[in-house]
Amino acid sequence: TTADGVKVLWTDGDKIGMYAGGSSSAIYKTYLAEPSVEASFGRTSDIRPVKANGQYYAVYPSSAVGTWGKIADEEVPFCHVNIPKQQIAVAGSWDKNAAVLVATSENEQFAFKHAVAYLRFEVTEQTGDFISVRLTTPAKEKLSDSQAGIQYLESGQLSLVPSGSASDFVTLHNDSADAVFESGVYYITFMPGEFTNGLTLTFSNSE
Repeated sequence: TTADGVKVLWTDGDKIGMYAGGSSSAIYKTYLAEPSVEASFGRTSDIRPVKANGQYYAVYPSSAVGTWGKIADEEVPFCHVNIPKQQIAVAGSWDKNAAVLVATSENEQFAFKHAVAYLRFEVTEQTGDFISVRLTTPAKEKLSDSQAGIQYLESGQLSLVPSGSASDFVTLHNDSADAVFESGVYYITFMPGEFTNGLTLTFSNSE
């Protein structure tokens, strides 16, 4: 759950990617009549997942997964994922393509953890009309990345490693780029870290 009580639920058609050896993913999909805290996933691809170092590895959403690989002689997979720098605003939630979750398990029962950070802000009648929000840091630290690496560590811990293509901003806008934000709570997804001088939000109107 988030601090304001919004539940994080699986919805029908959600897909996860599980490590299948080499650079491949085995894709699993939900079939749900209504959103749920827990869900069963059915395999949709012919590829079967494999264990590495005694564990299964999974990432949500499967669309965020670039490639799986290894670091040097390590048995633990290293997964490249996309944390987009252009995100679609969702009132009361976040762009599901940017909400990267990861899990490991000795069996196929997974407890997913957020690999990214979320910044929450609220739009009211007093906020003013704007069509985009840009997240940056004064020190130009990395906030999004099309090839970020998820490095699995001991005891279920993980770290998110930026690549050479990492960007120092994230922009949030509506499906229609010139549409004004309606009142409500919104979230921006970004790479977690310690930011020297904090974070900056820039609100832009149509001009």
